[in-house]
Amino acid sequence: MQQMRGDFQGTIQEDFVLQQQLWRAQRIGWVILIVLLLCALTGFSGAGPAYQVGSVVSS
Repeated sequence: MQQMRGDFQGTIQEDFVLQQQLWRAQRIGWVILIVLLLCALTGFSGAGPAYQVGSVVSS
């Protein structure tokens, strides 16, 4: 069989410890992102969209 350019006949080394560390870091990053998003929407650091909707409804 003729070997085509780009074929890879070797083995791929996998680093499961590094992969688990990356997944953990990604999960932590997602949690931080969601917490910041919820804080922004609820107006934690100012008048957010949820605060503005409440003031429009009560007016």
